[in-house]
Amino acid sequence: MTEGRPENTGAHARDDAMNKEVRYPENRVVGLLDTREQLESAVEALTSGGFLPSEIEVIHGAAASEKLRENTGRSGLSHLVMRFAESIGIPNDETVIKNQYADGLGMGQLLLTVLAPTEERRQVAGRVLEQHGGTSVRFFGRYTIESARSRAD
Repeated sequence: MTEGRPENTGAHARDDAMNKEVRYPENRVVGLLDTREQLESAVEALTSGGFLPSEIEVIHGAAASEKLRENTGRSGLSHLVMRFAESIGIPNDETVIKNQYADGLGMGQLLLTVLAPTEERRQVAGRVLEQHGGTSVRFFGRYTIESARSRAD
């Protein structure tokens, strides 16, 4: 979905994935969207709801998919442990989820991330993404990854 030029939505778009370091999205709500229209309506709802454009990031394209797949998003010992576990076949939920997002990017979906450091903002961002067609919507805390649905219950 790189032709849609998501950077015109007011959110920070990242299609120069080759120049950006992949980092674990701590304190962010993350979800996949299928279309530019879903993206635009979600960004509009988020900014109307008090989120700043600088708190919203759009990631898209095949290069971003590859970059996400190639990196753990962690550094130091955490990165090494995750890579070692992956190499010997130990399942890791974080890697599975990351690869799910990479697969979506590879199929043309758009990855929307929203900085949401408080419980209220997490709930609002998760609800907005789901209301606008977001799938695989999750909150990434420091040590946990939670489904947006489990947070709303």
